[in-house]
Amino acid sequence: MAQFSFAKVALNRATVAVDFGDDNILHVDYSPDRLTSKFALEMTALNSAAGDGAQAPDKAEASINSAVDALMQLVTGWDAEEAFSRDFLLDLPMAHLSKILSAVMADQAGEASAPTG
Repeated sequence: MAQFSFAKVALNRATVAVDFGDDNILHVDYSPDRLTSKFALEMTALNSAAGDGAQAPDKAEASINSAVDALMQLVTGWDAEEAFSRDFLLDLPMAHLSKILSAVMADQAGEASAPTG
């Protein structure tokens, strides 16, 4: 019997379909095993810091950086014409950024439907 390996499990990939309407569906590949307890604690700490006595612009900046950092850690690729990069994510409208992150998190939690395309 082969020995179990967390390293092999960490190679698992998943894909989630993010529907932007008008038959415009983005398929996002991500690594479910990058969503660790440590990752969740770091994201919680970043979100908490954004709400603890910071000025409104600082809160917004921390929230945006939190979302971008989360996607950069989880996402391994996508089928968009544009390359997946931190700079590109920072140029996206907040609604799009939030939609992508929410879809990945919902898929990880088993709440999203299977990709449609």
